[in-house]
Amino acid sequence: MLTRITLAASVFLGFSAFAVAPGSAPAEGGADGPNVPFHVRPESLNAQLMHMDAVRAINNFPPAAAAKAAQVVNVAHEVTPTGQPLTAETMATAPKPAGFAYAILRDGIVDELGETLLYVKATKDAQTTTAVPVPKDRALLAQCLAGGKLDDLVHGATVTARYDPRGVVRPEIIINTTPAIEVLDDAKIVDRAGSKLFVLTADKQTRAFSIEGGAAAWASVVQNGVADDLTPGAVVKIEYDPSGRDGIKITLKNPPLPAAPVADKGCGCSVSGGPRALPWASLLFALGAVALVLRRRSR
Repeated sequence: MLTRITLAASVFLGFSAFAVAPGSAPAEGGADGPNVPFHVRPESLNAQLMHMDAVRAINNFPPAAAAKAAQVVNVAHEVTPTGQPLTAETMATAPKPAGFAYAILRDGIVDELGETLLYVKATKDAQTTTAVPVPKDRALLAQCLAGGKLDDLVHGATVTARYDPRGVVRPEIIINTTPAIEVLDDAKIVDRAGSKLFVLTADKQTRAFSIEGGAAAWASVVQNGVADDLTPGAVVKIEYDPSGRDGIKITLKNPPLPAAPVADKGCGCSVSGGPRALPWASLLFALGAVALVLRRRSR
């Protein structure tokens, strides 16, 4: 430490001996006398400055490169290796450079695929998602996939994503599993309100389903019955695609019996071809009664 202080002091004294105001140094052998500092040649000044830089290095002065590296990188102004600004068109399009380290999300569950972001949950019940930058160009995104195709990148699929959080380098996404059709057998209807259907599964879990098109759309998905049969207590079998690619299908397990025909309490005569006709015996009896009345009046 003493050596460093002594060296710094020596340099400071040596530098003050020749540091003069610009243009004030006289020519050698001038008339100003011996008290005027001697003239410093340019090469001597450069040598002293280089020596000062060495002293700074000895005393661990932070170099400019280290100070620049300590600055926080503004991702909004990040540019791709091709020199293009980071936009929706260039998001996650750059090839992986040598030595690049990806961020990794293993066995995540796809929540939704957006234009330039793939939202992935760490677990099925997670309340937050991780945004994985992906190319807007779906043809390029397909080249980033392994273990499946672009159509498999749907809600409920399980993936392992290696990605650049800055959104510069294109990702590497492995599709581990795709969602299968979920079957809920012996489920009981709890309530139906508009486009919402609430059921109680066989293992006593409450599930809710919705349908596009409003309440009238239930008529197109009910098998072995009609939409009005989806009443509380009805037992159904529900086939549901978590990805949303296929619509829901509901089969009534115990459809209501058709209504019995109403017994005919009339005379039993045929009414085909028009209104109910009177039997011939009744007609003859009526004619006879009329003739009898007319006969009595004539007397």
